[in-house]
Amino acid sequence: MGLGLFSSVIDHSLASVMLARFVRAKKGRITNSLDMTAQRSGLTACMSPLNCVFVQKDFNDVDKAFSELKKIAGNIPRTTVLEDSNNYWKGVCRSLIFRFPDDLEILKVNQEIIQIKSASRIGASDLGVNRGRINYLLKQLEKNTL
Repeated sequence: MGLGLFSSVIDHSLASVMLARFVRAKKGRITNSLDMTAQRSGLTACMSPLNCVFVQKDFNDVDKAFSELKKIAGNIPRTTVLEDSNNYWKGVCRSLIFRFPDDLEILKVNQEIIQIKSASRIGASDLGVNRGRINYLLKQLEKNTL
């Protein structure tokens, strides 16, 4: 009986620690994106490679590539644009059946580099959806700029 109570206290304590870490991580990520680009030179790193993909690419004409990527991303089915500025674009893409939300971000870091990040908000794995989305963006960009 004593062991059960002890185990329960440890489980509760572990859950409290995990919740505190989650809240701190979320607080760090919830910022005005314009402030974000001023404070850092890029998008935040993926917390898990199982449900998030981050790509950084060099382009000869970054302005043209960024403009085209924003257009392509905005036309992905079930995508809602949350923010669109001269160097940052953010949208939420929802899955077809269950409408799970994935964050899609595109950042023009400088006159050579664009970063793209697609991350699931829910679940430990995305079954390759985010990688597929970024591959789609880059293939469409290549097709549209040829």
